[in-house]
Amino acid sequence: MITQILRNKLRNNFTFKKNLDLLDSRIKRLLNPNLKNREGYIINQICSTWSNFPKINMSDTNIAGSIYNLWVEFNILKTHQNYIWIDENGLAPIKTEFGDLAFLVEYYFDNQLLNRKLSIIQSKIDQAPNSVSIPLHQLFLMTYWPNITYSKKYYSFSTIAPDNFSFYHILLRHSNNTLASSTICSASYIAACLNLNRASMINQLNAWQNQKKRKLRTNSPSLNLQIPLSPPHSNYRTWWTLTPKPFTRTIRECAYLWWGTDHFDIIRLAKDRIKNIIVLKIGASKGSQGADIILNNAM
Repeated sequence: MITQILRNKLRNNFTFKKNLDLLDSRIKRLLNPNLKNREGYIINQICSTWSNFPKINMSDTNIAGSIYNLWVEFNILKTHQNYIWIDENGLAPIKTEFGDLAFLVEYYFDNQLLNRKLSIIQSKIDQAPNSVSIPLHQLFLMTYWPNITYSKKYYSFSTIAPDNFSFYHILLRHSNNTLASSTICSASYIAACLNLNRASMINQLNAWQNQKKRKLRTNSPSLNLQIPLSPPHSNYRTWWTLTPKPFTRTIRECAYLWWGTDHFDIIRLAKDRIKNIIVLKIGASKGSQGADIILNNAM
């Protein structure tokens, strides 16, 4: 019940929606072809813009006979970027990164964590209208979440649903679109558009590893995706495998807890591995003291 109250207040909050519009405008300016900004710089600017949004105090609400102040806070978490190893049967271990940005949403009641979900996002700038290059080994990880090794510990993710949290953020420098400056596609949507499944990816990765042994090729093969990367002009409320969505629309839906994962190991890996995490905290506190929560303790 508390989560639904907080979600409804957030959905109707004008300031939250305005902040996301400002974020979209900022991304659009950063994608000016004359500036030639790279993905890393744009991600840093997204984080800077996010962290500068002031706290939102939503209207006081009566919950179970007590008056609570409802609030929203915007934070960022900077971590050390580390690599992980794909440790899948039939493949030699592959060193890779996953995600250059994560979005963590936390709901609180009286400073107690109610719900938490995280989405992992890998950003790519389009190379031409409706064209983007995706490294194969990274797509394999983001689509299937195979077994991995990190810090000498083995992880298996057989029960997760990557469609809900594993996304590519396509920065539309060349694919002009009036609805959004950037778009979100699920990793599985991209794999389906490339007509790739788990077996075919493993076969291509094995071929690449054999070439590496013979010193014929060192870099992972990149896949040139040529599909409409901009969001459609009609209904966004379709499943992730069917259509791209505007980036800020995705952030809004993740804020409502419609998307994301609450898997403990995924969140811990993101905290250790992903360099930039934007954090949205929504809560209800007695009186007007707002949030007094340390992110690391909550994680």
